[in-house]
Amino acid sequence: MELMFTNLQLTGTLPPEPPRYAFAERVAAVAEAGATGIGVTAAELDGIPDGATHQLLDGHGVRIVELEAMFGWFDGDTAPEEALFRLAETYRVPRIKTAVLLIPPAGAPDPDVLAERFAGLCDRAAAHGTAVALEPVVVLPGFGHAAAHDLIRTVDRPNAGLMFDAWHVFRDPSGPSVAETVAARHVAGLELTDGLATPGPDLMDDCVNRRMLPGDGEFDLAGLLRTLRATGAEVPLSVEVLSAELRELTPREHAARVVAAVTKVLEA
Repeated sequence: MELMFTNLQLTGTLPPEPPRYAFAERVAAVAEAGATGIGVTAAELDGIPDGATHQLLDGHGVRIVELEAMFGWFDGDTAPEEALFRLAETYRVPRIKTAVLLIPPAGAPDPDVLAERFAGLCDRAAAHGTAVALEPVVVLPGFGHAAAHDLIRTVDRPNAGLMFDAWHVFRDPSGPSVAETVAARHVAGLELTDGLATPGPDLMDDCVNRRMLPGDGEFDLAGLLRTLRATGAEVPLSVEVLSAELRELTPREHAARVVAAVTKVLEA
Protein backbone atom coordinates (compact mmCIF):
# COMPACT_ATOMS: atom_id res chain seq x y z
CA MET A 1 0.00 0.00 0.00
CA GLU A 2 1.33 3.44 -0.93
CA LEU A 3 0.78 4.88 2.52
CA MET A 4 3.08 7.01 4.65
CA PHE A 5 3.26 7.15 8.42
CA THR A 6 4.02 10.64 9.68
CA ASN A 7 6.82 11.08 12.18
CA LEU A 8 4.57 11.25 15.26
CA GLN A 9 2.44 8.28 14.31
CA LEU A 10 4.64 5.55 15.77
CA THR A 11 7.02 7.31 18.16
CA GLY A 12 4.89 6.57 21.22
CA THR A 13 5.37 10.13 22.49
CA LEU A 14 4.64 13.75 21.73
CA PRO A 15 7.20 16.58 21.56
CA PRO A 16 9.29 17.60 23.38
CA GLU A 17 9.74 14.02 24.62
CA PRO A 18 12.14 11.88 22.56
CA PRO A 19 10.66 8.89 20.71
CA ARG A 20 9.88 5.89 22.89
CA TYR A 21 10.54 3.55 19.98
CA ALA A 22 13.69 3.63 17.86
CA PHE A 23 13.55 4.63 14.21
CA ALA A 24 14.63 1.11 13.19
CA GLU A 25 11.71 -0.45 15.06
CA ARG A 26 9.28 1.97 13.45
CA VAL A 27 10.59 1.31 9.95
CA ALA A 28 10.24 -2.44 10.50
CA ALA A 29 6.65 -1.98 11.73
CA VAL A 30 5.73 0.12 8.68
CA ALA A 31 7.13 -2.52 6.34
CA GLU A 32 5.43 -5.41 8.15
CA ALA A 33 2.09 -3.62 7.93
CA GLY A 34 2.50 -3.30 4.16
CA ALA A 35 3.10 0.46 3.95
CA THR A 36 6.02 2.06 2.11
CA GLY A 37 6.83 5.46 3.59
CA ILE A 38 7.75 7.10 6.86
CA GLY A 39 8.40 10.61 8.15
CA VAL A 40 11.17 11.56 10.55
CA THR A 41 12.70 14.64 12.15
CA ALA A 42 16.09 15.97 11.17
CA ALA A 43 17.22 15.77 14.80
CA GLU A 44 16.59 12.02 15.02
CA LEU A 45 17.95 11.23 11.58
CA ASP A 46 21.11 13.21 12.26
CA GLY A 47 21.89 10.83 15.12
CA ILE A 48 22.05 7.76 12.85
CA PRO A 49 24.98 7.13 10.44
CA ASP A 50 23.94 7.56 6.80
CA GLY A 51 25.12 4.10 5.83
CA ALA A 52 23.14 2.40 8.57
CA THR A 53 20.01 4.32 7.63
CA HIS A 54 20.29 3.47 3.94
CA GLN A 55 20.79 -0.21 4.81
CA LEU A 56 17.79 -0.16 7.16
CA LEU A 57 15.47 1.48 4.65
CA ASP A 58 16.60 -0.62 1.69
CA GLY A 59 16.31 -3.81 3.71
CA HIS A 60 12.67 -3.10 4.53
CA GLY A 61 11.63 -1.48 1.25
CA VAL A 62 10.63 1.73 3.05
CA ARG A 63 11.39 5.30 1.96
CA ILE A 64 11.69 8.49 3.96
CA VAL A 65 8.91 10.47 2.33
CA GLU A 66 8.82 13.49 4.63
CA LEU A 67 11.09 15.47 6.91
CA GLU A 68 9.68 17.45 9.83
CA ALA A 69 9.55 20.25 10.32
CA MET A 70 10.66 23.56 8.85
CA PHE A 71 9.90 26.45 11.20
CA GLY A 72 11.35 29.89 11.61
CA TRP A 73 11.29 31.01 7.99
CA PHE A 74 8.17 33.13 8.57
CA ASP A 75 10.15 35.09 11.18
CA GLY A 76 13.11 35.42 8.83
CA ASP A 77 15.22 32.70 10.50
CA THR A 78 16.72 30.42 7.84
CA ALA A 79 19.42 28.85 10.05
CA PRO A 80 17.52 25.57 10.73
CA GLU A 81 17.21 24.86 7.01
CA GLU A 82 20.74 23.60 6.38
CA ALA A 83 20.32 20.27 8.19
CA LEU A 84 16.95 19.57 6.60
CA PHE A 85 18.15 20.34 3.09
CA ARG A 86 21.27 18.19 3.53
CA LEU A 87 19.17 15.24 4.70
CA ALA A 88 16.66 15.76 1.90
CA GLU A 89 19.49 15.41 -0.61
CA THR A 90 21.13 12.45 1.16
CA TYR A 91 17.93 10.40 1.32
CA ARG A 92 16.14 11.89 -1.71
CA VAL A 93 13.23 12.98 0.46
CA PRO A 94 10.47 14.42 -1.74
CA ARG A 95 9.07 16.93 0.74
CA ILE A 96 9.68 18.90 3.89
CA LYS A 97 6.65 19.78 6.00
CA THR A 98 6.12 23.22 7.44
CA ALA A 99 3.46 25.32 9.13
CA VAL A 100 2.94 28.86 10.29
CA LEU A 101 2.63 28.48 14.05
CA LEU A 102 1.32 31.69 15.58
CA ILE A 103 1.51 31.07 19.30
CA PRO A 104 -0.46 33.77 21.15
CA PRO A 105 0.12 36.64 21.56
CA ALA A 106 2.05 36.49 18.26
CA GLY A 107 0.11 37.85 15.31
CA ALA A 108 0.33 37.00 11.64
CA PRO A 109 3.24 38.62 9.74
CA ASP A 110 2.51 41.16 7.04
CA PRO A 111 1.07 39.19 4.06
CA ASP A 112 3.59 40.60 1.59
CA VAL A 113 6.50 39.79 3.90
CA LEU A 114 5.11 36.31 4.54
CA ALA A 115 4.75 35.66 0.81
CA GLU A 116 8.29 36.86 0.13
CA ARG A 117 9.73 34.63 2.85
CA PHE A 118 7.71 31.59 1.81
CA ALA A 119 8.73 32.06 -1.82
CA GLY A 120 12.35 32.20 -0.68
CA LEU A 121 11.94 28.99 1.29
CA CYS A 122 10.41 27.21 -1.70
CA ASP A 123 13.17 28.38 -4.02
CA ARG A 124 15.88 27.24 -1.59
CA ALA A 125 14.15 23.87 -1.22
CA ALA A 126 13.93 23.49 -5.00
CA ALA A 127 17.67 24.03 -5.26
CA HIS A 128 18.08 20.94 -3.08
CA GLY A 129 15.57 18.86 -5.04
CA THR A 130 12.75 18.82 -2.52
CA ALA A 131 9.25 20.28 -2.12
CA VAL A 132 7.54 22.18 0.68
CA ALA A 133 4.25 20.95 2.15
CA LEU A 134 2.41 23.70 4.05
CA GLU A 135 -0.01 22.37 6.67
CA PRO A 136 -2.65 24.63 8.23
CA VAL A 137 -2.69 24.12 12.00
CA VAL A 138 -6.05 25.35 13.22
CA VAL A 139 -5.55 24.36 16.84
CA LEU A 140 -3.69 27.68 16.99
CA PRO A 141 -5.41 30.86 15.80
CA GLY A 142 -4.60 33.01 12.82
CA PHE A 143 -3.53 30.71 9.97
CA GLY A 144 -6.20 28.29 8.83
CA HIS A 145 -6.86 26.81 5.40
CA ALA A 146 -8.08 30.03 3.80
CA ALA A 147 -4.90 31.90 4.78
CA ALA A 148 -2.67 28.99 3.77
CA HIS A 149 -4.46 28.66 0.43
CA ASP A 150 -4.02 32.38 -0.24
CA LEU A 151 -0.30 32.08 0.48
CA ILE A 152 0.14 29.04 -1.77
CA ARG A 153 -1.69 30.77 -4.64
CA THR A 154 0.22 34.01 -4.19
CA VAL A 155 3.61 32.30 -4.26
CA ASP A 156 2.55 29.66 -6.82
CA ARG A 157 5.81 27.72 -6.78
CA PRO A 158 5.87 24.33 -8.55
CA ASN A 159 7.35 22.65 -5.47
CA ALA A 160 4.86 24.06 -2.93
CA GLY A 161 1.50 22.62 -1.91
CA LEU A 162 -1.02 22.27 0.87
CA MET A 163 -0.97 19.28 3.19
CA PHE A 164 -4.56 18.50 4.13
CA ASP A 165 -4.65 16.94 7.60
CA ALA A 166 -8.22 15.67 7.95
CA TRP A 167 -8.45 16.69 11.60
CA HIS A 168 -7.59 20.30 10.75
CA VAL A 169 -9.82 20.26 7.66
CA PHE A 170 -12.91 19.27 9.62
CA ARG A 171 -12.12 21.54 12.57
CA ASP A 172 -11.79 24.61 10.30
CA PRO A 173 -14.91 26.14 8.71
CA SER A 174 -12.83 27.05 5.64
CA GLY A 175 -11.22 23.60 5.35
CA PRO A 176 -13.79 21.77 3.19
CA SER A 177 -14.27 24.73 0.82
CA VAL A 178 -10.51 25.04 0.27
CA ALA A 179 -10.38 21.30 -0.52
CA GLU A 180 -13.08 21.87 -3.15
CA THR A 181 -11.37 24.82 -4.82
CA VAL A 182 -7.65 24.03 -4.56
CA ALA A 183 -5.78 23.48 -7.84
CA ALA A 184 -4.28 20.04 -8.41
CA ARG A 185 -0.77 21.48 -8.54
CA HIS A 186 -1.25 22.88 -5.03
CA VAL A 187 -2.14 19.55 -3.34
CA ALA A 188 0.80 18.08 -1.42
CA GLY A 189 -1.17 15.24 0.13
CA LEU A 190 -3.81 14.10 2.61
CA GLU A 191 -3.23 12.94 6.18
CA LEU A 192 -5.96 10.53 7.19
CA THR A 193 -7.38 10.63 10.69
CA ASP A 194 -10.86 10.68 12.19
CA GLY A 195 -12.78 12.23 15.03
CA LEU A 196 -16.18 13.22 16.35
CA ALA A 197 -18.07 15.89 14.45
CA THR A 198 -18.00 18.11 17.54
CA PRO A 199 -14.67 18.32 19.40
CA GLY A 200 -14.34 18.19 23.16
CA PRO A 201 -13.98 21.36 25.23
CA ASP A 202 -10.16 21.30 25.00
CA LEU A 203 -9.27 21.65 21.32
CA MET A 204 -5.57 20.96 21.85
CA ASP A 205 -6.36 17.77 23.77
CA ASP A 206 -8.74 16.74 21.00
CA CYS A 207 -5.96 17.35 18.46
CA VAL A 208 -3.09 15.48 20.10
CA ASN A 209 -4.80 12.83 22.24
CA ARG A 210 -8.30 12.02 21.00
CA ARG A 211 -8.08 11.48 17.28
CA MET A 212 -9.59 8.24 16.01
CA LEU A 213 -8.62 5.63 13.46
CA PRO A 214 -9.93 6.37 9.97
CA GLY A 215 -13.50 5.09 9.76
CA ASP A 216 -14.06 5.03 13.53
CA GLY A 217 -15.28 8.63 13.76
CA GLU A 218 -17.65 10.99 11.99
CA PHE A 219 -15.40 12.75 9.45
CA ASP A 220 -16.35 12.22 5.80
CA LEU A 221 -12.92 10.91 4.84
CA ALA A 222 -14.07 9.14 1.67
CA GLY A 223 -15.78 12.33 0.55
CA LEU A 224 -12.68 14.43 1.28
CA LEU A 225 -10.48 12.03 -0.68
CA ARG A 226 -12.91 12.05 -3.62
CA THR A 227 -12.99 15.87 -3.51
CA LEU A 228 -9.21 16.17 -3.66
CA ARG A 229 -8.89 13.54 -6.37
CA ALA A 230 -11.52 15.37 -8.41
CA THR A 231 -9.02 18.23 -8.77
CA GLY A 232 -6.85 15.88 -10.81
CA ALA A 233 -4.25 15.60 -8.05
CA GLU A 234 -2.69 12.23 -7.24
CA VAL A 235 -3.14 12.94 -3.48
CA PRO A 236 -0.34 11.06 -1.69
CA LEU A 237 -1.80 9.47 1.46
CA SER A 238 -0.37 9.70 4.96
CA VAL A 239 -1.77 8.83 8.35
CA GLU A 240 -1.58 10.96 11.48
CA VAL A 241 -3.83 9.63 14.22
CA LEU A 242 -2.60 11.38 17.34
CA SER A 243 -4.13 9.25 20.06
CA ALA A 244 -3.18 8.60 23.67
CA GLU A 245 -4.65 5.12 23.30
CA LEU A 246 -2.61 4.24 20.21
CA ARG A 247 0.60 5.57 21.76
CA GLU A 248 0.39 2.75 24.31
CA LEU A 249 0.69 0.12 21.56
CA THR A 250 3.94 -1.22 20.19
CA PRO A 251 4.81 0.09 16.70
CA ARG A 252 3.98 -3.31 15.22
CA GLU A 253 0.50 -3.45 16.76
CA HIS A 254 -0.07 0.23 16.06
CA ALA A 255 0.88 0.06 12.38
CA ALA A 256 -1.22 -3.03 11.76
CA ARG A 257 -4.34 -1.40 13.22
CA VAL A 258 -3.78 1.76 11.20
CA VAL A 259 -3.34 -0.03 7.87
CA ALA A 260 -6.43 -2.16 8.47
CA ALA A 261 -8.49 0.97 9.17
CA VAL A 262 -7.15 2.86 6.14
CA THR A 263 -7.87 -0.12 3.89
CA LYS A 264 -11.55 -0.03 4.87
CA VAL A 265 -11.75 3.71 4.15
CA LEU A 266 -10.17 3.27 0.73
CA GLU A 267 -12.57 0.49 -0.09
CA ALA A 268 -15.41 2.93 0.62
